[in-house]
Amino acid sequence: GLLVLIGGGFAISKGFTESGLNIAMGNNIANMTEQVPPFMLHLVIVLIVALLTQMFSAVGTATTVLPTLYSAAQNAAHNPLAFVLPATVACSFGFGLPTATPSNVVVLAKSQDLSRPLRVRDYFFSGLYLQPLVIVFGSLLSYWSGQAVYSAQAPFPKWACDDGVTCLWLPIAGEDQGQHVTEQACMMIMSTSESEEGFCRLHNGTRVDEAPYLDHALLDT
Repeated sequence: GLLVLIGGGFAISKGFTESGLNIAMGNNIANMTEQVPPFMLHLVIVLIVALLTQMFSAVGTATTVLPTLYSAAQNAAHNPLAFVLPATVACSFGFGLPTATPSNVVVLAKSQDLSRPLRVRDYFFSGLYLQPLVIVFGSLLSYWSGQAVYSAQAPFPKWACDDGVTCLWLPIAGEDQGQHVTEQACMMIMSTSESEEGFCRLHNGTRVDEAPYLDHALLDT
């Protein structure tokens, strides 16, 4: 029964990926970057990932959601740490179901030797009050530490644009995340349209012709 419980979580996680729901979720979160305050976006990511963790397990959620959020952050020209950090923290908020973390499964298995074994409902009702508290306080703490320690709300960093495939790092001055920058990332536009070919997109949505900057970008890499 426990193997079915664990395997079911991984099967749901696989279906989440195969159906394209992970991409849809990442795109919706990326679209929210300019519409909601940074902390609200942070809280939404923590809430979604914490709920997914209950079903997919912490490992299944991390392997499915983190690459999706990283890609979504790049598409939105947003600092990836603002997406990945809260999601990573929320993967540990597995208090509602035994499938959430390996330790929950171990405790459930060992309880079978007791006169009154634990049931799924015991996990659910115990986590029903704990989960909302952890989501709120965990969001506050991770948002504060993300700014203070990791500068998660800073402009898109150069280290996230070193591949030269998804974006180019160009000497274009402007505003990014409310800060003045002298260089910034320009995201490659993946389109079959000839009118979009050879252009990339800045954080503010401005299209830029790549050709005059390609030599500079190649020298940087």
